[in-house]
Amino acid sequence: MNTTNVGSAIRQRNVGLQALRGLAAGAVVVYHAAHFTALRLNAPWLESIFNGYWGYYGVMVFFVLSGFLMESAVRHYGPSKFLFHRFLRLFPTYWLLFLCLYLAQVVRLHEFSPVPWSALTLLPLGEMYRPLGVEWTLLYEVLFYGVCTLLCFRRRLFPYVMVLWLAIVIDATYRHHQFGTVFQPIITQIPFSLWNVGFIFGAMAGVINRISRLPDAPILWLIGLALVSMSIAAPQPLRMFIASVGIASIVVALSRSQSPQVSAIGMPLRVL
Repeated sequence: MNTTNVGSAIRQRNVGLQALRGLAAGAVVVYHAAHFTALRLNAPWLESIFNGYWGYYGVMVFFVLSGFLMESAVRHYGPSKFLFHRFLRLFPTYWLLFLCLYLAQVVRLHEFSPVPWSALTLLPLGEMYRPLGVEWTLLYEVLFYGVCTLLCFRRRLFPYVMVLWLAIVIDATYRHHQFGTVFQPIITQIPFSLWNVGFIFGAMAGVINRISRLPDAPILWLIGLALVSMSIAAPQPLRMFIASVGIASIVVALSRSQSPQVSAIGMPLRVL
């Protein structure tokens, strides 16, 4: 597959990958809606239907997709432009959501609560009040963006750093039994967390897809679906590794089976 120039990524979107992103977002929303509704209505049956697998695999799809797409972005952007684009992609929306929630709480409680400035940085500072309650994944996104920003200075090191990072996570997980699926990590924990596996396999899939000859898309689809299905019955941390490889295979299949589509949307829809 000819890699699409990331400089035109705003105008070009692979419909298959966008659809996968939408399904992942929907799965996460359904899980959280079921969880909080079950708590409010004392209806555990609801959460038993839309259980944690919805959120788990939705998050893993996001992480793998992020790794896959950032591999291309690192090759095409300089460090300052890459970091600027990632900042615009993440922080303004997050801050806007926080502001809406904060103002709603002010109206409901008739008082101003302290602003959680530390939480708004999305830095891994350990246990603290997170205003949205579900933004732990963004801490890992920020870490991955930081690693990719540094790799923009030495692009050729990208695959080697990913392999080394994977080895470090495996060592921390299996030999030291530390920093597995941590939701509120501190700075010394987050690089070793098992959640990074999704980013790493997604990034490695991007490299392999670009430099190697892989099976056709239908075969990659079958491999990916088989691995994801197998991962459901596997215990952690093995589930994370199998699911990441399976999702990465599906992402590569989608990137190969459909050429990017040109989008003519304007700036207002882009912002939305």
